Amino acid sequence: MLKLQKNCFGFLLHKTEQQRQCEEEEHKCHYVALESLLVKHPLKNTWTMWYYKVKSSNVWMECHTEIASFNTVEDFWAVYHHLNLPSEIERGSGYSMFRKGIKPMWEDSHNWNGGRWLFTIQESNDCQKLDDIWMEMLILLIGEAFGDNNEQVCGCVVSVWRKFDKIGIWTADASKKENILEIGKICKIALKESYNESVNWMYRSHSAQRKYGVQFSTLYTL
Repeated sequence: MLKLQKNCFGFLLHKTEQQRQCEEEEHKCHYVALESLLVKHPLKNTWTMWYYKVKSSNVWMECHTEIASFNTVEDFWAVYHHLNLPSEIERGSGYSMFRKGIKPMWEDSHNWNGGRWLFTIQESNDCQKLDDIWMEMLILLIGEAFGDNNEQVCGCVVSVWRKFDKIGIWTADASKKENILEIGKICKIALKESYNESVNWMYRSHSAQRKYGVQFSTLYTL
């Protein structure tokens, strides 16, 4: 009888140890799974999102508010979903997203010799088109979709006006025609479903616009 009890007791101890080991393994699996969920996916560069609203002040940067900087996919979406869509903001305002360290203004040294691909959405009430194109542009930028020309791309801007809306892709050097044209073609192909109108894309030089006005600033078209 004592021998049987000892055997039974020994079996119970062994079973408890197995249970403990199983629980430890289960906890480890849960920890690894949770840890994998917490790992963020880094972007190649850090980007900064800005909001601007036209004011009476003549100082352009005083119209801007820096929202947040981010360098992971998850943080980008956190910022994006925190903001109102372009179609939901006031007329005379807009958003911009630039590489960190570059301000959304011509006078910034990174933009001074550059320009922008600019296209217009004439139907100011076509909210879905505006929002879709803006999101697509942001994804192109953070995804570094321009290959060897990625470093040429400084940022993008969406401007919401009373009768039309504009989106522009800003680049660093307006004199590099082949690079600029390639960037424009990539954007145009990416937007063919959202923006399939047969209109010309215009690339405008910042320096020419500063000197001669908008009518003389177009360098390239697509």
